[in-house]
Amino acid sequence: MKKGWTTKRLGELAEADYLNYFLNSRIAFDHGKTVVISSVNQANINGAKLKTYPIPTPPLSDQKRIATQLDALATETQRLTGIYEQKQGALAALKKSLLHQAFTGNL
Repeated sequence: MKKGWTTKRLGELAEADYLNYFLNSRIAFDHGKTVVISSVNQANINGAKLKTYPIPTPPLSDQKRIATQLDALATETQRLTGIYEQKQGALAALKKSLLHQAFTGNL
């Protein structure tokens, strides 16, 4: 390990699911765009710039609660997306049926 570096286990600072949600958030993405070093087909963030990431680290119990809530929201979002897509399909079928009936004189 290089002089001045320290290591911490992820479990001591952050809950994995919480950290995953944060790193996939708009805040982390926007910050990443400001510190990334791009080369051909690859982006890198060096250790010094990684330390500048503003990662909020509430107590682990809060992180777990937040991650659980985000999991529930993601599940509900998927469920609602499925319903929306079904409704869109039904609406398209209804429109097609109405147009067919209108042009065949059955309205």
